[in-house]
Amino acid sequence: SFMRISRINAEKAASLRASLKLIERLYTTERLRNVELVIIGYVEDQEVFQLLKSHVDNKELPVRFVTDSAFTVRASDYLVSADAVIGTGRGLQEAASLGIPLLCPVANSDEPILIYEECLMELLYQTNFSGRAEIDGRRIDENLRTIVRLVNDDAFRIEMGVLAQTFFSERFDVRVAVRKYLELYRGAAFKSFDNVGDVFVKARTIFRAIRVT
Repeated sequence: SFMRISRINAEKAASLRASLKLIERLYTTERLRNVELVIIGYVEDQEVFQLLKSHVDNKELPVRFVTDSAFTVRASDYLVSADAVIGTGRGLQEAASLGIPLLCPVANSDEPILIYEECLMELLYQTNFSGRAEIDGRRIDENLRTIVRLVNDDAFRIEMGVLAQTFFSERFDVRVAVRKYLELYRGAAFKSFDNVGDVFVKARTIFRAIRVT
């Protein structure tokens, strides 16, 4: 199943519709009867929610809305039950930490994009997976085929999970970051500086490295 954790309001309406469109294409056009989309989120705009729900009902799409506060308060706890996660920002980072394949909206496509290679991950990371990035037409054209493969190919799905978790470990895992900073500190601490202000130079070396990291 695909999972999307998002507040349901006017600001998120376009990206939620994009998620629905993807499921519609997979279910109706590609005839994948084993797909499902679970949307977990607090309803902030009833009109937006009713429009989305009506679309799902009219098209008879395999989409479930989970809006009860008992679930939405700790929505990220349910990420582990997803085969793939559609999201932005922190939500996508949390899914990456669990080794779950990632899909992210982009500015020049009306469907979320499967992040299937490292350079694409880096590109979307530059805008914090916000949906503002644009990708090339080749990747947009390949997107549906790649997502169909994700659904049907267990080995590919595992590969995409490894890609996500590796990226998280390198970018966000505190334990990895601490090891990096300790190595930087040790390197700076034992480096020979010839001026009286060597302590400040060491500190500057470490902080500069932290900012780059």
